[in-house]
Amino acid sequence: MRNHILRASLVIFLAAASYATVALGLTVTVKDSGHLDQLIAHLGTKQATLQIDREHLINENVVVPPNIRLRFIRGGSLNIAAGATVSIGGLVEGEQRQIFRGSGSVHFIDSSVKVTPQMFGAKGDGQTDDTLAVQKAIDSGDEVFFPDGTYLLGKITPGPNFLENRLLTLRSNISISGAGKTSILKLKDHLLDGVNDSTSNTNVMVGYDLVNVTITNIAFDLNGAKNLTPPGKIRNAYAIYVLGGHGLSIRNNFLSESAGRNMIVIQNHGEKKGFNAVVSGNTLRNGGYYIGSRSGSPVENVNNTDFSFMYVVWDDSIIEKNWIEEQDPDVSLQHPAGGIEVHASNTKAMGNTLIGTNPAFYLATSPGPKEKITVSDNEIRNSIRGIVFFLYDGNLTDINVIHNNIELTNSSIKTSDVCAGIIVPTGNLEVFDKPHANAGYVERVNITDNTIFNNFSNKKLYPCDGMVLHSLHTAKITNNNINGMTGTGIMFLGSPWGSQDVEIEIVPGLVESSDSRLGARYATCTC
Repeated sequence: MRNHILRASLVIFLAAASYATVALGLTVTVKDSGHLDQLIAHLGTKQATLQIDREHLINENVVVPPNIRLRFIRGGSLNIAAGATVSIGGLVEGEQRQIFRGSGSVHFIDSSVKVTPQMFGAKGDGQTDDTLAVQKAIDSGDEVFFPDGTYLLGKITPGPNFLENRLLTLRSNISISGAGKTSILKLKDHLLDGVNDSTSNTNVMVGYDLVNVTITNIAFDLNGAKNLTPPGKIRNAYAIYVLGGHGLSIRNNFLSESAGRNMIVIQNHGEKKGFNAVVSGNTLRNGGYYIGSRSGSPVENVNNTDFSFMYVVWDDSIIEKNWIEEQDPDVSLQHPAGGIEVHASNTKAMGNTLIGTNPAFYLATSPGPKEKITVSDNEIRNSIRGIVFFLYDGNLTDINVIHNNIELTNSSIKTSDVCAGIIVPTGNLEVFDKPHANAGYVERVNITDNTIFNNFSNKKLYPCDGMVLHSLHTAKITNNNINGMTGTGIMFLGSPWGSQDVEIEIVPGLVESSDSRLGARYATCTC
């Protein structure tokens, strides 16, 4: 046995079958992995650092207690055999390179340890497929951090159906974070444009019945320009897809260029409902039909038939301060370009900015009736429809639409959609049912302090209304500023439920009128 003094710490070179009596604060360089567990047992509760300076094969389970730090130097690593697990209770040094190899498992007992994909061999170079390394990081620790880099993802894990395929599987009680725009998860080229549904459809992150999960400061490059939807096919390409659970926080992420149907989806898992989510401060750009431009020309995903940036079914959720934008509305608004779909009760959507979407907000009774939804203080620009009440499956109750700024878009858009700031669709029809989204009424609704205006350069080409409403029971519509409309200011249509107990404050520039063709009173804009 030889003893060397190194940086005021005792360095003990472990012999093949022996170890020395150790002292407080010592550093031990491991020379024989076959007796690693014996060394750990001998150290007991003493504070120590184990230096790993070569590759060590681990064939059996090993537990490293909190008093022992692992330091990986000079290319050292642990090669963990299949079926073996290394459980680490202390700190680890050397997290910026591969220090764990093999098909076995690593478990970080200390939830404060930052685990990086690089520990498991991720390159982050935009060329190497890092899927397996990233998944191992997620499986191993409660704090996963992505340093600067582009992490290419291309290995699909099948789900219970092809729409739930995923690249990465989330779990409960985990925080996943990055450095912001420079920590990029990127879909591999041509991952989704094949014709086989089971092998050519995927989402980035998918989790089931999750509890206490945070995803923050990650950039998701969904690479839609090189993953266009094939004819007659459905491609999800969600960045984040969570089915069931509670305590979800999605904050300050950057999501771009999805050729699929949504970017963020949180919904129920069968009978297991999701609730209590915060989706805040995220930036989402370009998806669905328009997925950005290359060399100054728009990239059009011509086979996409359905898109909205967010789809929220979790009750008791907050959707706030997100920036959602289609950067070329003249292209994107030719086709579905939804903003935020709210299919949840006790939910607030506040302080969001939505540009080039149609509609900006869906408030929908699907699945089932919904209540206590607030849409307030949002900035909506270049939209054909601002806020839409979709009545698929029952009634909406206790709805507040307050202090939103809604700018209706220019006349170059050619679309069959009704143009309106706030709308309950498809009144005055002979049929009221789920396919027409008019299968119920809205009870106790407050539409107050909103501004709706029309920025059309040529207002004669494209008629547009401030509000088109029907089936309101106990409604207060007051102090709204509606100007520049080419159609009506506020129009009420007929329905089997009618409208009752509706208070309307006619603001300057609007005049009450009636028209027998409409079956209800409405106000026309005179400004």
